[in-house]
Parts: sequence; structure tokens; C-alpha cells
Amino acid sequence: MKGVFEISGNSRYDDAITERYHFPSNYLSVARELESDWIVYRETRVSGGRMAYIAAAFVERIDADPSDPSHFYARVRDYLEFDQPVPYRDGSGRFAERFLREMTRPGDAGRSLRGKSVRRLENEDFVAIVNAGLAETLDPENRIRLELDAPASIRRPICSCTITSRSAGSSRCS
Repeated sequence: MKGVFEISGNSRYDDAITERYHFPSNYLSVARELESDWIVYRETRVSGGRMAYIAAAFVERIDADPSDPSHFYARVRDYLEFDQPVPYRDGSGRFAERFLREMTRPGDAGRSLRGKSVRRLENEDFVAIVNAGLAETLDPENRIRLELDAPASIRRPICSCTITSRSAGSSRCS
């Protein structure tokens, strides 16, 4: 199950978002569902936040906070900051998350997000957010530059080989 972790500039939590996300026990059941899967980080408006998704990370495990039994840590890896922030609501007013799109009164989004700093995210919404956030990185020209894909002009042909038994000692490739 994909998810969202909300962050703010003046958080009282012990977050280091490239490594860990600190949260109270009321989010534990949802956080456990996000173990071994990906989340996106969303900045809230608090302290000048952009109200946008800014990165993705893989939730490796959930650990108890040794200094506070009412809190936990989501240990993350493979943190990937987006090329550009992805607004939680696009220019046409469409929300990035399905549960927000399904609200009867879109003006209540702020109230609907209260108490949901750790939440589930539909896979399709996750893909759309990450694709938008990494649009530059995933651009075909950059995929070539980063050697993720070879340009069509220098792609090597695939050859097939047939190897007969060792005793025959022959092979043929085309």
C-alpha cells in the first residue's frame, strides 16, 4: 500500500526525511500498512510550506521510539527528491489524491487533512505524483544522458546463440 507522510517546517517531531519519519501512535496502524512500500512526502502550508509533494521514499520498517513509548519511527531508504514540487491541487483545481477528489465540498480540504498526516494513497495517484515530480529526470533525453536508455541510433542488435553439447564443441551465434 502506497502512502503519504506530511511534513512541515516547524515540526516538533524528530524527522530526518531522508532517513526517518517520526509520528505518534495514533498513526501506527496505517504506517504498518505502508511498510515495504513507497510513500510521497507532502509539505503542509505551516511555516511557509508549499502545499506540495516534494519527494518519494521507500518505507523499510517501523520502529518504536526508545525515548517515547507513544511515538514511532518509519525508517526510510531510497529517498528521491522531486525535480519540482507537485501541487496537491493542480491549476484546474483537481486534487492529486482520490479521497480529496471525492469530497463533496472541496473547500474543506484543509479540515479533511487534519489528523491524516500518515495516510494511504491509491497506486494510480502515487504514479501520477511521482511522474509529475520526476518529469525532468524521466524525460527521454535525460534517460539517455543518465544511461538508463541507449539512444535508438546506437542500440546494439540482440543476437541469439545456440550452444550444442560440450562433446560436439560447437556454437553458433547470429
